[in-house]
Amino acid sequence: MEDLDEYYDFDNILRRMIDKIPDNIDKREGSIIYNALAPCAAELAQMYIVLKDNIDLVFVDTATDEYLDRLCNQIGIERRKATNAVRKAKFYNENNALMNIELGERFTLNDLTYQAIEKISDGIYECKCETAGTEGNKQSGTLIPINYVQGLGKAILEDVLIPGQDTETDETLRERYFESINEKTFAGNIADYKKKTKELEGVGLVKVTPVWNGGGTVKLTILDSDYNKASELLIERVQEEICPSMSSDGLGLAPIRTYCYGGYCRRSKN
Repeated sequence: MEDLDEYYDFDNILRRMIDKIPDNIDKREGSIIYNALAPCAAELAQMYIVLKDNIDLVFVDTATDEYLDRLCNQIGIERRKATNAVRKAKFYNENNALMNIELGERFTLNDLTYQAIEKISDGIYECKCETAGTEGNKQSGTLIPINYVQGLGKAILEDVLIPGQDTETDETLRERYFESINEKTFAGNIADYKKKTKELEGVGLVKVTPVWNGGGTVKLTILDSDYNKASELLIERVQEEICPSMSSDGLGLAPIRTYCYGGYCRRSKN
């Protein structure tokens, strides 16, 4: 069969239209018939291009942007939105000793702004980047206060506690779609733990180790979204999401009647 792209291009459409005109009528280029049919052939060729593109948008392997979103939404998968980086910052007074500041104080570093959101210990705080995405992970150094902070000598932005993530790309979303289709999840199986853990903010990769410390135990090994070693804060947050307060009441993502302790979960055999 003739190649469809070639079959529906301008030249072939115009040729087929002209072939239907009787030979006793002038249909050479520049004739009235030719000039009347050429614009129609051009519009039809454009229509076939648009039609082909629209067909691509209804299949997951070729859909893009909002059309890929809509296809993924049909099976409960949503594109991951950009998230804000959480960094560790230290604040010193004029005598170079650690000092406490008010939560909510805002500081700049180049073109980014960070806000103190949680106290870790005296003079050490979690600071969230107000700009979503990976940009908040990249810079470290001296923070400049936006408002006057009494007694502040210097402020230093240090470690990434929870990496910021950019909006999920089409390629990654498509990969998650096919992974969800091919790996059937059921309450508490490996695919289920992997899927739910990777959906948590800041988690990039997860390895599930069943029967880790005896029958019924599960170990989750994670990397952050930059594929680096997970911070203690990220590990704590994942632990709380999976099994809050080490409870066996099924209040987290782990199956109900799961005993959690020491950073892993043990399912009840009852």
